[in-house]
Amino acid sequence: MSKSTINKFSRAEAVKMRPELEKALAKLATKFGITVNVGKMSYSDKELKISLSMEAAVADGEDSLQESNFKKLSELFGVKKGAYNKKFKTPNGLELRLTEVKPRRRKFPFIGVTLDGKQAYKIELSQLPAKFMKKVK
Repeated sequence: MSKSTINKFSRAEAVKMRPELEKALAKLATKFGITVNVGKMSYSDKELKISLSMEAAVADGEDSLQESNFKKLSELFGVKKGAYNKKFKTPNGLELRLTEVKPRRRKFPFIGVTLDGKQAYKIELSQLPAKFMKKVK
């Protein structure tokens, strides 16, 4: 690979750099047994900012960070802890797995991911099946 100098950041430069950055971080993740996620990138002429998160390895029998957050927060909405990663169909027939809770989003507090994991959708509480809801005493 040839060495090039960037004098001004642009969208094209950010898009071009992202795969190389992910590749380099994948080596680091493998070395330390962690998960590394490159998030959003923002730029100005002279600066490129990157959101980066790292998650520790999960021991056997221990919940992932995403799962433990779901179990803590789902009950605030009356959803069972056991609904994490369960399949369901939305009213329009889309098959998803329930994976996240975002309590600051009042209208769409849940995230559902397609079965292949390629697309995420915001989900309203009313779109969840009754079997996911806690029984009211």
